[in-house]
Amino acid sequence: MSISMELLGNEIQPTLTLADASNVNADNIMTKMKNVCDQSGIPAKFRKDKVIEGRILNKRTYECVIVSHPNPPQDYASQIYVIAGDTIIFRFIGVSKAAREQNEYDAVRQGKGTTLQSMKYIFKQPNTMELEREKGWHSRVIDAFNSLIQ
Repeated sequence: MSISMELLGNEIQPTLTLADASNVNADNIMTKMKNVCDQSGIPAKFRKDKVIEGRILNKRTYECVIVSHPNPPQDYASQIYVIAGDTIIFRFIGVSKAAREQNEYDAVRQGKGTTLQSMKYIFKQPNTMELEREKGWHSRVIDAFNSLIQ
């Protein structure tokens, strides 16, 4: 399965350009990340995929690594590392239930939410602690990746 570049979410950390990218590929990143996460007690599962950019006549394909939480209490967004030669971009992909609820709640408080969202949050507030747990997990995974390049 290939992923369209248009489906990638917000940037996790700035794009990384490596001086020597001779050993940079999805398999090496997955192996090294798995080792670091296992040693650090970070729950993570890894898979390799392709990201497609452009259309039929101007199509480019890039290898990528997708990092997901194996058993989150709620749906977490995944991290995707797109490898384009000596450059790696870090983005979110997928749905985060806690982030979606927080965004809807914030929109309602600012008067920009839909009627349905307004009704949903009359008696309910988003699970802030769950969002913080997810952010903590993402931070630990990115720290694990950054430890590989230091």
